[in-house]
Amino acid sequence: MKQTKSLGTVAIRNLNPEVDGGKYPVKTEVNREFSVEAELASSEPVKVILKHRKKGDRVWKNTRMELQEHPGNFVRYRGSVCFDKTGIYEYTVEAFSSDKASKPVDYERVLEVFVEPEVARFGAWYELFPRSQGRIPGKSGTFKD
Repeated sequence: MKQTKSLGTVAIRNLNPEVDGGKYPVKTEVNREFSVEAELASSEPVKVILKHRKKGDRVWKNTRMELQEHPGNFVRYRGSVCFDKTGIYEYTVEAFSSDKASKPVDYERVLEVFVEPEVARFGAWYELFPRSQGRIPGKSGTFKD
């Protein structure tokens, strides 16, 4: 799904990673580079920022995104951050035009990323429901079962 928000001559679209239009969070690990890419349509020079924060924090941290390539009329920018603690974080992109009179352009959504411990990459997780483990058909199981 291509999302675009524009103001003047700047438009942000195709933010990556983004799962199902931002409906689901993406995942990464503690101390692992988390990269974000975005396409911008701009007829002028722009400054592009990856904004990120721990969910619930009020203040955004900013990381400058670097120009990567020119696919047609759009330019691609890339930025990355390493999260040092587990939890849910939020991220989005903001672009600033060289025109001092114009306001910054924000991507239309704030997306989420689950930051998990490294063991989440290769560990297996299991759940057991004792009620389903009963020995007598039609009767819930117990911890003793």
